[in-house]
Amino acid sequence: MSEDNPAKVIPSDEGQVVSITKASLETPYLPPKFIEEYERIVPGSGQKMFDMVLKQQEINIDILEREMKINEENFQRIKALDQANIDEQQAIAEIRKQDVKIAMRGQIFAFILALLLMALSAFFAYLEHTKLALAPLTIIIGVMVVIFLRKSPPNNKDSEK
Repeated sequence: MSEDNPAKVIPSDEGQVVSITKASLETPYLPPKFIEEYERIVPGSGQKMFDMVLKQQEINIDILEREMKINEENFQRIKALDQANIDEQQAIAEIRKQDVKIAMRGQIFAFILALLLMALSAFFAYLEHTKLALAPLTIIIGVMVVIFLRKSPPNNKDSEK
C-alpha cells in the first residue's frame, strides 16, 4: 500500500487488523497537498481551480441575490394583497352596517304604518263603517302574508350536492 492510502494494516497477536482513516473537507478550496499534486501533473491547474471556485462563488452569490429579490417582490405582492383583502372586509362591514340601518328604518316605518292603519280601522269602527274598518286590517294582513311568502329559505349548498 502507498503512503497516500488511508488504510493501514496493523499486525496484532490475534492476526492482522485493518485501520481505515476517513477525512472530510468542508471548504470550497482543496487542501494545499492536493493542489501541489495537480500543479506537479498539470502546471497552472492550481490557479485554474481557484479561479473556478471563485467563479462558482460569484454564481452562487448571484443566484442568492436573485432569489432574495424575487422573495422580496413576492412579499410586497402578498402585503399588497393582504391590505386589499383587509380593505375589502372593512368595506363589506361598512355596507352591512348600512344595510342594518336601512332595515331598521324600514321596520320602524312599517310599525308606524301598521299603528296608523289600526288607528284608522278603529276610527272607522267607531263611526260604525264596518267595511271601511276592515280595509286597513286587510291591508296589514295582506302585507304580512306577502312578506312571509317572499322570504327565501336559507341556501344549503351542501344539501344540493
